[in-house]
Amino acid sequence: MRDTIKAAEKPLISVFCDDYVFQIPPYQRPYAWTTEQVGQLLDDLTDCLSIGDPAELSPYFLGSIVLIKPPQQSEADIVDGQQRLTTLTMLLCVLRDLLPKQRAVQVHKYICEPEDQFAGTQERFRLSPRDRDAAFFKKHIQQLGATATPADHYAANDAQRNMAANAALFRERLAARTDEER
Repeated sequence: MRDTIKAAEKPLISVFCDDYVFQIPPYQRPYAWTTEQVGQLLDDLTDCLSIGDPAELSPYFLGSIVLIKPPQQSEADIVDGQQRLTTLTMLLCVLRDLLPKQRAVQVHKYICEPEDQFAGTQERFRLSPRDRDAAFFKKHIQQLGATATPADHYAANDAQRNMAANAALFRERLAARTDEER
């Protein structure tokens, strides 16, 4: 039996959870967001959160994400929304790396599904970019502490240069804020 199209509004905590392991298929275009788009996203989020307590605010619409996901499985191919999901993953990674280690590990679970011997699952990152960028993204963005070191000189293509530049922009702008603001 095949599921039909479904639409749902979800908070980010329900997107970066064990229900989803996102894969960017090889037919998708490379990561292309520049520091201009990433800076605008950060400004938009900051403006929205400056209004008041996030728990009391109306949901902030980040855009649609279209997935191909078999029912009862967590693996999902991203048809639309890979730029946003990749950028949000980078944002989480930078926020994590600006925290003390104990708190960073708590945030890391939204970036990487932890190993669970009882459930028979291995540790795996919640987002896998296209194959040609996956190793770079894992090593220089997703791994615990990775965004603390600039990665631009390791970038081998435009997508990786954009990832490195955007992570650096997030780090620069968020490091200048207080823990409470972050």
